[in-house]
Amino acid sequence: ITLAPYHAKHGKRLEPKLISKMDLIVANSDYFADFSKQFNKHSYMIGQGCDLSRYNDADGKLEIPEDLKVIKKKPIIGYVGNLTTIRLDIEVLAHIAKSRPEWSLVLIGHEDKDFKNSELHRIPNVTFLGRKDPKEIPGYIKGFDVALNPQIVNPITDFNNPLKIYEYLAMGKPVVATKTTFMAYFKDYVNLPSTKEEYIVAIENALVENLEEDVKRKIEFAGTHTWEIFVNKIYCHIADIIKERNNQ
Repeated sequence: ITLAPYHAKHGKRLEPKLISKMDLIVANSDYFADFSKQFNKHSYMIGQGCDLSRYNDADGKLEIPEDLKVIKKKPIIGYVGNLTTIRLDIEVLAHIAKSRPEWSLVLIGHEDKDFKNSELHRIPNVTFLGRKDPKEIPGYIKGFDVALNPQIVNPITDFNNPLKIYEYLAMGKPVVATKTTFMAYFKDYVNLPSTKEEYIVAIENALVENLEEDVKRKIEFAGTHTWEIFVNKIYCHIADIIKERNNQ
């Protein structure tokens, strides 16, 4: 967060002071845990939690929203999340749409000024559906043939642990996401291109991988990242700190 200009002014000075005052620091990536350990020995990587109950479509009854259903051109390659150039690569998205005009590229989320003014709005097979209520998101993901996370690689994204990847996988979706340092964690479940050209190949591969066994494997992996598991890790670290203090 302190790498963003708004937070950098005071955050870079105050964050270490705040970390040093805490009894326990938990982080969702090794990078942040290692950073915090410089100022607090009780800093741990515990991963990312996900509300899997919301993304459970085991009975197949989850409805695909109408504004996605009406898109006739298939396959649908989709992204859900904040549409901001701090995190996403417009050039990659434009290349996907232009290279495969027979596909539909669907983008869901609030747009920043750069996205609103981008060439994406002038490409015929790109559809912006706007910001949606979080409760609706699983239905949109269900309607995707491939789910994207086209991050631009920078210090903010390189060590980011994206919640949306767990949400995509919880629904058993084929996922294509930019290769970053942290995304190597998902290498057995996600296609990880490094360039816009590799994105096309990765999506084409993803379109043919969605066998029943692939779907099951992804859902099972996402199931190891529930909020219950996440919170229990915090409790374990709290217990260790209490034990350490009692033994002093």
